[in-house]
Amino acid sequence: MSTKLVFSLSIIALLFTVPWWTNSSTLIFGFPAWAFYSLLATIAYSFIIAILLHVHWSTGTNKDN
Repeated sequence: MSTKLVFSLSIIALLFTVPWWTNSSTLIFGFPAWAFYSLLATIAYSFIIAILLHVHWSTGTNKDN
């Protein structure tokens, strides 16, 4: 996976954490809908970053030895 692809996926995922549709006053588990969405999106973003780092980051260890 190329570095440009990793950065692009990270930026796209980060953009999805921003609640662009803030015209709702609905409460979900006591949170406004935009805050609940942002919380879930932030948790998902942390998993996406962890997966991208795990796949892309080279630690320099050789698993064949």
